[in-house]
Amino acid sequence: MIKKYKNYIILAVAIISLLVVYFVLSSVGNNSDELPEVKYETIIEVDRENIKKLTVDNPTGKYTFSYENGIELINANENIKIDKDKVKTLLSEVSVVLADSVVGDDIENLEEYGFDNPYASLTINEKDGKETILYLGNETPVKDGRYVKLNNEKKVYILSSSKCNIIERKLGYYRLDVKIDINQEEIKRIELKIRGKEDIVFVEKGADVSADTDNNIFAAYEMITPYKWDAEGGEVQKIIDAVTNFAVIDYVADGDVDFDKYGLGKPYAEISVTEKNGKNVKISLGNNVDGKYYVMLNDVKTVYTVSNENFNFLTIEPVSFLQRLAFLRNIATVKRIEYNHIDKTKATFDIKKIDDDNFEIKKDGKNVSQKVFIEAYMELISVSIEGGLKNVTPKTPLLSYQFYYNDGTVDNVCFYDYDERRVAYSLNDKIQFYVNKTEFNSRINKFDDYINNKL
Repeated sequence: MIKKYKNYIILAVAIISLLVVYFVLSSVGNNSDELPEVKYETIIEVDRENIKKLTVDNPTGKYTFSYENGIELINANENIKIDKDKVKTLLSEVSVVLADSVVGDDIENLEEYGFDNPYASLTINEKDGKETILYLGNETPVKDGRYVKLNNEKKVYILSSSKCNIIERKLGYYRLDVKIDINQEEIKRIELKIRGKEDIVFVEKGADVSADTDNNIFAAYEMITPYKWDAEGGEVQKIIDAVTNFAVIDYVADGDVDFDKYGLGKPYAEISVTEKNGKNVKISLGNNVDGKYYVMLNDVKTVYTVSNENFNFLTIEPVSFLQRLAFLRNIATVKRIEYNHIDKTKATFDIKKIDDDNFEIKKDGKNVSQKVFIEAYMELISVSIEGGLKNVTPKTPLLSYQFYYNDGTVDNVCFYDYDERRVAYSLNDKIQFYVNKTEFNSRINKFDDYINNKL
């Protein structure tokens, strides 16, 4: 019996021990889930509806937003357009400001924290006349925030970097994105003025002023200065893309600034685009620094930066904007070709359109194969321009041909020996370009071979 009671006692002690261990472990587990409470100190707490003005003063400049009669930017360039949603959000960001910690309640040596010359400040003016100024001093040693204080108080706090960033913002943060409102389908005229180069002007094909290439139906734009010639669509599109995709990187300066400092007193380049309705946009580009141009729009006194990547076309020569084929013509518009390779080959071709795909071709009055003629024709119209010429006096031509069109107009083409590698090219008695002599001889000799042996 005694042994039996002894066993009960041992069992009871074991159960009690297990219960003690369970409650201890449970207590430890619960404590491990608890995180230390972070206590923020309130620096500013105002009713956002009672805020009349907010003024930010930081190393990038000083600006003031008024909330009294709607949202307005005051004491700044009147041409600046602001994003009112961002300015409205600013009210919520500054109406309650919480410090991460308190350095001291009565700091005597405020200059050691940077308050003898504050890094930045935020001034809140309320409708009841109360003014609150939050000063930002030096960065903390670990650079996770700045020392801050209110008004003339000696209490110093630490404000996190993320909260300081609100007061460090440039005015540009609150600007509406700058977009150029041009409809590229309606562009009538494009002008480029580039320092040290001739002005370049393009007009929509068929505009009042015309190049000497009206029978080329493949071009959308033509250059009228410094050459009169059809423009290469892809090259002109680079200019249009630079204008319509204009994207600001930084807002640099407003109002009364030294534009010579940015190379905008006498710009490096000016791009002017005009729509059919007369609407015009002008981009002025100044100095090119660290991959960015300083720019102004429409002579408004605001300086921005944009990437120079979209403006690489400013460095190329005017002739590079042109269609390179010397005489690209659609056979469907031609009714007669008179060809004369001086002292070598002569031929006359009469062309009659039967339908969109078929033509009756006669060489010197005799029918010839359309397929073979088209092969020869491609050699004739594929001689390409290599560069520009000026003030060239024509001599006896090496080659000439006349294209007579269905509308009654005529183009007269001549090629003249210029030097050992170039052949001058004349369209309607005007010499503007040269072609490569090697290519010229190769294509014309092939055309002669078609005339003499295949047609």
